[in-house]
Amino acid sequence: MSTAPRVVGDPHVHAHVLVNNKQRSLDGKFRTIDGVSLYHEARAAGMLYQAQLRAEISSSLGVQRGQAKNGCAEIIGLDDAEMPTVAQVVNAVIAERSTFTWADIFEVAAGLVPAEVARENIYDRLEYLVDGVMNSGVAWTVTPERDFRKRH
Repeated sequence: MSTAPRVVGDPHVHAHVLVNNKQRSLDGKFRTIDGVSLYHEARAAGMLYQAQLRAEISSSLGVQRGQAKNGCAEIIGLDDAEMPTVAQVVNAVIAERSTFTWADIFEVAAGLVPAEVARENIYDRLEYLVDGVMNSGVAWTVTPERDFRKRH
């Protein structure tokens, strides 16, 4: 495990998980999830997710990893001297793919609609809403407002 401090632009795997704050009750109605209970279980859920992610990456890529600390683990066998090259490749991909497309926003919005709602009744409305977002002039980027291609 590297003891070197992390530098902006270092390659790492991470994911963002959205939880729709609705659940179907026994009476069939949708209600909001209890935020206190959800928050209480967030750390445990995150650790389970990270453990599963590490296992799947190790299995699918055939890599070994070091001991996990706070859910993170280094891949064994990567030379720290190679990291700037890897970071450059990662940052080139980020620079090319860092903006949400109309289809990306539509897909996320459609995924938030409960399954019981007839899709043919909602698509026109979703298209209208996504058009509004895309035409708002706001930059919707995946990465934060800083240039990760520069090493600090």
